[in-house]
Amino acid sequence: MTFHDVRFPTTLSDGYSGGPGFRTDIVETDGGHEERIARWSEARRRWTCARDLATQAQASELKTFFLARMGALHSFRWKDWTDYTSNADGRTAPTHLDQACGTIDGSTTQFQLYKSYVSGSQSYSRRILLPVSGTVRIGVSGSEVLSGWTVNLLTGVVTFSSAPAATPTAGFEFDCEARFGIEADRNLPMRIDAYDVATISNIPIVEVKDESPYHECADPGGGGSESFSADVTLTFSENRVRKMTPTTSGLSVFLPAPSSQMGTGGPYFKLKNGSGSNTFALRDDSGTSIKTVATGEVVECWILDNGSGTRAWEVA
Repeated sequence: MTFHDVRFPTTLSDGYSGGPGFRTDIVETDGGHEERIARWSEARRRWTCARDLATQAQASELKTFFLARMGALHSFRWKDWTDYTSNADGRTAPTHLDQACGTIDGSTTQFQLYKSYVSGSQSYSRRILLPVSGTVRIGVSGSEVLSGWTVNLLTGVVTFSSAPAATPTAGFEFDCEARFGIEADRNLPMRIDAYDVATISNIPIVEVKDESPYHECADPGGGGSESFSADVTLTFSENRVRKMTPTTSGLSVFLPAPSSQMGTGGPYFKLKNGSGSNTFALRDDSGTSIKTVATGEVVECWILDNGSGTRAWEVA
């Protein structure tokens, strides 16, 4: 399976239904309370493409596109007509001030394109991988920059010839990577009704997420209980649900580095302080204290993206 850098015919994709979704497990207790568990840290989109009065030429174009992709095997560009620009409404033409591109440190020259969705005090950050050629606009310190940078149209990474003096901003149009749904893979639903009149019936289109060797929301497998009299460093290969009992005060438990191979989400660890009197410090891999875990307290450790592609530990 490969990605084909070609867009689904926009003359057919503008008559669809669908949008983003998550996967949340909701566990209800006998008392009517509930626990909600996020299985996906990123939304995934699904659409249904249909056209009652298509022409035979459009039906032929769709059939050719479908056969060239070998059904659901190869993915392609899909234009989501409700959300295809960096503007907040998803449709207004982009400007160079629409979205921030990470943070500067005086030496970084590469920045990932993101789109942020803000509602009240909360926001959701979406990594943009397929910007549309000729639509990307870049700004620095409020002014548009017309040269000195390039953009990879298959990764959404902007590369400057020299490190910018201020946090860059960007505007762009973008596509989603998508494939045909399995129902269409078995049989493409089309029919010819009359001369030059065709019906295209409910063709499922599914967004494709970039692959990761780990699940975004890892099931904390394995459990254990241990007492420790010296600092402890956790690893991803050992028990993830653990009762940690410090024998003295002043000890630390270090989390492993949240590398790019680990998907955002979680929880990756669930820890309980089993001591009756001693707290311990939960720290990230650099030694920064995240939380002091009180006696009897249970914490869940998640990997989150700060919106600029950097992963960090958070606890709940």
